[in-house]
Amino acid sequence: MYADYINFKIIQPVDKDTSKEKILSVSELLQRSLIELEIDIKERLILILKLIYPLDKIHAAAFNLQSNSVATHGRGLEILEHTITLPKKIKSALLTILDNQTLEEKLKILVEAKIVEDKQLVLSERTRKLLTLENSLSDWCLACCFHFAIVGRVRLSIVQILTNLHHPTGFVREAAFAYLTTASPKIVLDLLPQLEKDPHPIIKAQVRDFVKKYC
Repeated sequence: MYADYINFKIIQPVDKDTSKEKILSVSELLQRSLIELEIDIKERLILILKLIYPLDKIHAAAFNLQSNSVATHGRGLEILEHTITLPKKIKSALLTILDNQTLEEKLKILVEAKIVEDKQLVLSERTRKLLTLENSLSDWCLACCFHFAIVGRVRLSIVQILTNLHHPTGFVREAAFAYLTTASPKIVLDLLPQLEKDPHPIIKAQVRDFVKKYC
């Protein structure tokens, strides 16, 4: 996740180029969704720790970790350091994730400790890789991947697209539909009977617009 964030962050600002401005704008949305994903991961880790270790200690650690004070935040990490009995490598990874360092710093630490591997990928490959992790992504992050694929002209597999046309969340289906109408109107024509049954109002509007344009 950290490498994904950094990869999208390095897109450079552009001047007076509408298409590139759109790529930059959607990239920033995707970056924010990845930051929110890390927040969610931290919350889930704390909940898991509360089930495993003494509740009072994890409560105290969580309270201190919410502080903007470096010293107080450090106390929270110290409590966890002395409470968690996991193998050293796993504990180190967990404490790094819960720390308030930048995502770049966290990635560097995890790579140096050989906990994760930082593979250099072009943005199209990075987008496709993220979509293979759809069960680990938030719905918003998943939708942002499709919107980036649209503006970045990233070729996705038909399986990735069709799977998310059946996603339980409406705005994810909307994003997958928007991608498919751009990438392959012919496939949309084949799927129209199914898509017309979608209850989501935005998708209903998308289908109407598509029918007006292509039918």
